[in-house]
Amino acid sequence: MKLTLTAPCHFGLESVLKFEVERLGAEDIRVSDGRVTKIFMPSDITSIVSALGVAGEAMGIGDAEKIDKSPKVDVTIKSDPCLSDETSPEGLNAAKTTAMINAELEHKARQ
Repeated sequence: MKLTLTAPCHFGLESVLKFEVERLGAEDIRVSDGRVTKIFMPSDITSIVSALGVAGEAMGIGDAEKIDKSPKVDVTIKSDPCLSDETSPEGLNAAKTTAMINAELEHKARQ
């Protein structure tokens, strides 16, 4: 299995892009008119993904932030003068989304 990635490159900057990709550790890069291509083998992909993961963690991006996995509370829509029996399903969904956001903000304010 191999994966081919091709990046469009405009304004004659193919050589600059090739240099930057080689600086990241890639080899066997092909440059053609307006394109820079690299063929990845599975071992290349795993090493690049692990390097990007380490760099992301070091910079504090990616999965560095904890994800809130607590169950979401089913909210009920409070009485709203804009809602009626004739309100469309999209309007009801919008009101429910607003109620969920308000409940989440209230919960965070209490913490």
